[in-house]
Amino acid sequence: MVTAVWHWTGGADAGCVSLFILVMASASLLLPIGGSLLVALLGLVRYGADAVYGARGGGDLLDLEIFVQIGVVSLVAVITGYISGRLRETGRGREQLVAELVGVRLREKDILRNIKSGIITVDATGGLLFANPSASDLTGIELEERIGQPIVREIRAVAPVLGEALELAIHGGVHVSRTEGQIAHHERSFPLGVTTTSSDGDGRHVGRTITAIFQDISDQKRLEQLNLRAHRLEAVAEVAKQNFVYVVDRVTGQPVWPIEERPVPQGDMPDEWYSPTQPVPSKPRAYDQQGATIDDLIDFTPELRQEAIKILGRYRYG
Repeated sequence: MVTAVWHWTGGADAGCVSLFILVMASASLLLPIGGSLLVALLGLVRYGADAVYGARGGGDLLDLEIFVQIGVVSLVAVITGYISGRLRETGRGREQLVAELVGVRLREKDILRNIKSGIITVDATGGLLFANPSASDLTGIELEERIGQPIVREIRAVAPVLGEALELAIHGGVHVSRTEGQIAHHERSFPLGVTTTSSDGDGRHVGRTITAIFQDISDQKRLEQLNLRAHRLEAVAEVAKQNFVYVVDRVTGQPVWPIEERPVPQGDMPDEWYSPTQPVPSKPRAYDQQGATIDDLIDFTPELRQEAIKILGRYRYG
């Protein structure tokens, strides 16, 4: 078709050589490198033959103009073929990169799916950034559907130790390590071990994040009880002024019963530092009263009770 147009418009003198260049460029982009070079070669042969024998009557020698046109078309064919090859190579490299990224993501999901520990990552406001499948199984919350939403309060409702650990890390920058507590949901209750960590980000594009790693430690607790029953234990008991008794293995120093880090009220004395948590042993129970409430006040007469409430109101209590 291009040759017909070339003849119809006057041959070599019509200046339609650009049509041959357009055909070669299109072929180089649409066909493999071998096919594009074949199309270019056929176009050059066809153009040269028509230029020499068709437009000149079949006997004239090639003049300088024909040489220049054939040279330009040949150069364009080589350049477009080279560019086409590079573009195809780049496209294959991009497809390979996409395939590798998909493979990495699939492997990551397989790894996280097989991890029995729950992993939750939140931002500095408590918004959920990431949760693996085990985190949803342990908490009973469909966490993957809550990405980007505040989640700490809902987690605290079913797992107070996990929610408190996240809040301590978010608001106070305090991390917990192997703290223990109870989780209860869907008529299921079991002990939970929690560890938190955080990252400050890069200060520009990535903000501060907090990650909690937690797991069901029921088997560990049963094993500890079996070990306690299976051998004689030499223990050391430390009595504290808070009316607690801390019991640890004399040899290893490990607690005989779990010791939990629980949030405590903060004081307001100037230049004093207050720990946000205090260690509370799960056993034995405190040997004296912990705190005071209005129900603990005397009620011999209504007047005495009102006076006691008035005096108690001067202090912090609970």
